[in-house]
Amino acid sequence: GDHLYLRIIDYKSSKKDLPLVEVYYGLAMQMLAYLDVVLSQSEEWLGLKASPAGLLYFHVHDAMINSHEPLSDAQIMDKVIQSYKMQGVVLSDEEIVQMMDQSLTSGSSQIIPVGLKKNGGFYKYSHVASEQTFELLQKHIHELIKQTGIEMTQGKVELNPYEHKQTTACKFCPFKAVCQFDQTLPENK
Repeated sequence: GDHLYLRIIDYKSSKKDLPLVEVYYGLAMQMLAYLDVVLSQSEEWLGLKASPAGLLYFHVHDAMINSHEPLSDAQIMDKVIQSYKMQGVVLSDEEIVQMMDQSLTSGSSQIIPVGLKKNGGFYKYSHVASEQTFELLQKHIHELIKQTGIEMTQGKVELNPYEHKQTTACKFCPFKAVCQFDQTLPENK
């Protein structure tokens, strides 16, 4: 109709999801910051106030299919398509979801992380969020960005990496030589 919905798709070289715990602790702010920019500027840029439709990661890769038994061409194509399924979260609106995957009437989407029930509604495994949840996430990201900016201007630059499950901030950090954070030292935990 006359309403505009926008989604962000981030292309990644490795498989990535959008866990809300990482968003909450400021470890996954990029996608929400992008969404915030396009939503806040949509009237000026596109002539309409926009609402969020989703945040999705697309894994860019050469799909390698492994199987212990021979597969038909159709089975191989299904597995290839499955390997490209996007991860993230989309608006919990069936009509908007069906605009993102126009072949989806019921069952599991091959494109986005949702499934629609025949009688309406989403399956429990669907990664969906209400407009209110998207608004709360935007407010939270604003607060994190504001707080980070204040701390930086006050000179607060601490060595404070995270550890979540088996992942640490130091694993792929290009600034190890600068900060010299060494996990083997007792003071660096």
